[in-house]
Amino acid sequence: MKATSLAAAFLCLALFEAAPCSAASADDAAIKEAVTAYNIGQYHRTFTIVKPLAAAGNTRAMVLLGRLYENGLGVDPDPVTAVEWYRKAAEAGSVEGMKLVSFASKSGYGAVRSNAEAFNWMQRAAEAGDAEAEYNLALMLNEGKICDKNPKLAFAWALKSAKQGFGEAELFVGACCESGIGTEKNADEAQKWYARAAKQGFEAKGSLFERSQQGAAPAPADQSAAQPAAQPQAARPETAPASPAPVQNGQTAAPQGQEGSYGTNMPDPGDAPQPAPAAQAPASALSPQPVPLTDGQAQ
Repeated sequence: MKATSLAAAFLCLALFEAAPCSAASADDAAIKEAVTAYNIGQYHRTFTIVKPLAAAGNTRAMVLLGRLYENGLGVDPDPVTAVEWYRKAAEAGSVEGMKLVSFASKSGYGAVRSNAEAFNWMQRAAEAGDAEAEYNLALMLNEGKICDKNPKLAFAWALKSAKQGFGEAELFVGACCESGIGTEKNADEAQKWYARAAKQGFEAKGSLFERSQQGAAPAPADQSAAQPAAQPQAARPETAPASPAPVQNGQTAAPQGQEGSYGTNMPDPGDAPQPAPAAQAPASALSPQPVPLTDGQAQ
């Protein structure tokens, strides 16, 4: 009798311990199904799969659901709701969510423009070791538009990204070495990084630093936080996408190649002024202070 009870207890314990794994496997399978549906243009089906997962706390589903709302795929376009899901994912620890909240805060698309939010969320993603975030943080520090300009720290973050093989960061580091911006001039190092970037299709043309600051003027005070400038018409439900790239294994976003940020494809908030919502606060008052890299990170 005791042996039977003991065996039953072990069986219950085994089932209890296996339950989370089974649930996780089921979620992974559902996300994989959603990604497949997304990639073949079945956006309504994607929405149906990810909505309950997102509501249950799955951060990958939150990000993908936000993508659907942002681009009007399988659901009416709703950038505000998109950013709400990105923020939930970010607060739950999703690096993709952190980056997307940063881009939205910087552009004002779906969120009130906030320099501090844009910088701080990108910094959190960079500190988590994400190469794309490290590069974007380097751009912010180099431009000095939404935070204090710090070329040395910008170079350090770009170097971390480049060492992970991020093409645009490799190009940026090469330009820094060539020009002596944020580091000492070193022609050999510059050529080494240019060669690495070239293997990924990134060529040094003109002044990289001038290009990185084009269109960086502050947005006019009447810019809308809810309406992008020159936003292309999104594809309708169950049709092939107008522009989204296929989602790769393990991804819940749809990057357009290695362009440094999803935000690079977003409209510049200074391009076409729109009526502002009454609650919008001026962005000029926000100037976050960068947290320096540790000695180990800056190597």
